[in-house]
Amino acid sequence: MDAVEHGVVTSLCDICPKPGNCCKKLTLSTGPGEYITFWKDDGFAAAEARMEEWKLPFVPIEINHTFTDDQTGSEYVDYYYSCPKLLPNGRCGIYDDRPALCRSYQPGADGLCVFHANGALRQPVKHGNRSTRQIKKLARSILQIADRPR
Repeated sequence: MDAVEHGVVTSLCDICPKPGNCCKKLTLSTGPGEYITFWKDDGFAAAEARMEEWKLPFVPIEINHTFTDDQTGSEYVDYYYSCPKLLPNGRCGIYDDRPALCRSYQPGADGLCVFHANGALRQPVKHGNRSTRQIKKLARSILQIADRPR
């Protein structure tokens, strides 16, 4: 059931013109500028093991940053990750059992989301019969509701 077509829009995800975009090339950190890093020589294996240990479905897809240890000169990296649990329609295939990290993600909060203020829908899009302007208006409404004190 398409929530937009049935008049039920409870999240920015319900009107996303690029479903799953947020889960195709993400980074993981413990805070702003606090990258989760691995020795470059270990390749993807160390990151894959960490994801398994943390029970996260993500797989490393490419290097994001390369750093050099000042003392040893050895290189270490952080990665971009993708989620293999996305369905062909871009929606989460494990939605009811998704990790807490995914549950806590706030659509619109950062550049992963196409509705983020710094990159929000710069190009015209269509979602069913809705125009970019209509989608932006719905997105603003949803963000205002989400910002209200509970």
